[in-house]
Formats: sequence, C-alpha cells, structure tokens
Amino acid sequence: TVVTAAVNSINVRGRGGVRFSAGLSWAGFVVGLGLMAVLLPVWGVAGVAIAYLAGVATTGGTALVHVWRRDGHAWLFAVAVSLIAGGAVAAAVVTLPALSSWTWSLVAVAVLCVVWVAAWALLRPRERR
Repeated sequence: TVVTAAVNSINVRGRGGVRFSAGLSWAGFVVGLGLMAVLLPVWGVAGVAIAYLAGVATTGGTALVHVWRRDGHAWLFAVAVSLIAGGAVAAAVVTLPALSSWTWSLVAVAVLCVVWVAAWALLRPRERR
C-alpha cells in the first residue's frame, strides 16, 4: 500500500510523472519476463513466482525510493522493520522445508508477525507502553 501511494504521488506530478511511472512498469515487466525466461526451465512454477516478485519489486521499489528521496519522507524505520520481518520469513522458509508447503503458510505468517512486533519493540523502545 505504501508503493501505491508512491506511484500516485508520481502520477499527479504531471506528464513527466506519468511517463516515469509508465517507465517503471515497463522496467518491472522486462525484469520479470527476463528472469522468467531464465528461471522457468530450471525451477518451473517457483521460477515464475520469483520472476514475478523481482518484476514487482523493481517497479514498486524504484517508485518508493524515488518518492522517498524527492519528498524527504521519514520511512527508514518502516522499511527497516519490513526488511527484517520479511528476511526472517524468507530464512524460515529456506531453512525449514516444511514451511514451503501450503499447509505451513500460516506458520510463516505467524513468524512474520512475531518478528515484526519484536523488531518494532527493539527499534522503538520509547513507543512501547
């Protein structure tokens, strides 16, 4: 949802913003399609998922960083906590093969939530009550 706000912020800045946003979409498409061509023969459906994730991350991440820098937002904490929590889930899925099955996806969500709260508590001790 933060990325949606960033793209909207880019789009409302006139024709240049719309062109920039369209360029980001094309860049994400090219990254995703290129990775899909490479990963599909090796990893099958998982390769398609990884390629899609890379394409979306290219589009959304670039928009987020662009607006973050242009407008001077204080998003470092939210991004840091998101990366820590996402990294914990990725590490859990990679190290525990059972988590890669559909039935264990709720465990991955629980890990995300626990790590998110722990990271928030550690990084922002003054906000705990």
